[in-house]
Amino acid sequence: MLDKSKYVPFQDSEIKTIRKMEENILKMSYEGINKDMSSELFFEALEYVNDELNLPISPRSFEVILSQNGYAYANIIEFGIGDMETRSAISNAVANFYMHRPWPLNLEDGFPGVYEFEDRLLAEVKKRK
Repeated sequence: MLDKSKYVPFQDSEIKTIRKMEENILKMSYEGINKDMSSELFFEALEYVNDELNLPISPRSFEVILSQNGYAYANIIEFGIGDMETRSAISNAVANFYMHRPWPLNLEDGFPGVYEFEDRLLAEVKKRK
């Protein structure tokens, strides 16, 4: 049950800020879908998935993942693979595609269940190969 004494509602200015952020994400996603990604950027992003996330995803599968995630696609084009938000967007796109949930937060802190998540994700990727 929710302890109402600890509940602090958002202020109007916070709600406006959140809505503006959501609008910007949607706008960036829609605009990004209409832009062409260079093959160099595409393969840099795929290399991140294969080497740093340790997921053996084929170029065709990665193309499908990006076609279903305009935010990750747009981030790759706008900011490149070196951007942390882009990497987060790619990780979330891959996790959502295979596991139907985002990548766990706080990986650096040994978030409980991270290794199990990574193992299940790897198994799912291999199963769909």
